[in-house]
Amino acid sequence: MAAGSTIICTREDGASLLYSPIKGKDCLIGQMVFVRALSHRPFSASEKQLVGIIENIISPTFETLRLYDSLQDLYLNTVKALAAAIDAKDEYTHGHSFRVAKYALAIGEELGIDDQQLNDLEIAGYMHDLGKIGISELILGKPGKLTYEEFCLIQKHPVFTDKILQPIKLPIHILEGATQHHERMDGTGYPSGLVGTNISKFGRIIAVADVFDALTSKRPYREALPVEEALQTLCDGIDTLFDREMIIAFISALHSERSKVVLADIKMGLRHNDIQNVNQFLIELTDFAMSANRD
Repeated sequence: MAAGSTIICTREDGASLLYSPIKGKDCLIGQMVFVRALSHRPFSASEKQLVGIIENIISPTFETLRLYDSLQDLYLNTVKALAAAIDAKDEYTHGHSFRVAKYALAIGEELGIDDQQLNDLEIAGYMHDLGKIGISELILGKPGKLTYEEFCLIQKHPVFTDKILQPIKLPIHILEGATQHHERMDGTGYPSGLVGTNISKFGRIIAVADVFDALTSKRPYREALPVEEALQTLCDGIDTLFDREMIIAFISALHSERSKVVLADIKMGLRHNDIQNVNQFLIELTDFAMSANRD
């Protein structure tokens, strides 16, 4: 084992043992050990050669997977850094993209989205305001009412996001999530006026996450709303502004053990009207969301 070679030896109990290391670029990353009981013949030289061939296939594969994981981490950290830079343009949106990504992730988990899609959803959440890099800080942080021209410029930020991301050739669902979070179920959203399920699933998820964080965060023109008021506002827009399924999943995520880790840091900063009875409120709100606007 110390020599890092494939070997055949006999154990103290007489059983035959075949050992082969799995090597990384600079170190031992694993090992294969085969044991043949005393009642069977010992391992042969041809079996040792076969295991050596297997090791020569496995070791580069493990190294490739390790490098792939490193690239994924680098990619996600780059996306996070870029999102933080955008948020920093406006003191009132500090941490906004991080929170939206985590809320979106929690909704996705409640919906049963698979791990790869969850990773893509998180990335779309981080990137959703990327286009604001093309908008003046004076407009983003304006304490008073925006002029018509200023609001029209704000409405273009998903278009700017699309222009920035198109050359990267990202999967279409990431691009849609990052650019469709201001679309609304009744077609009154922007930039494309999409209706209902013509809005991508990622877009409908991030729409709920984005509005909830905006409502529960301090803005130049108002204080942060309590969780209960923000959720009620979302529920008032069921089937007109927001997808019912996404709102129900989000409410469920707020008191779900599954999302406890994802939302742990964020939930500490939220304000409640009645923290002692918040779980009961969420249960009652879920019932309301499931029946609202249905005849």
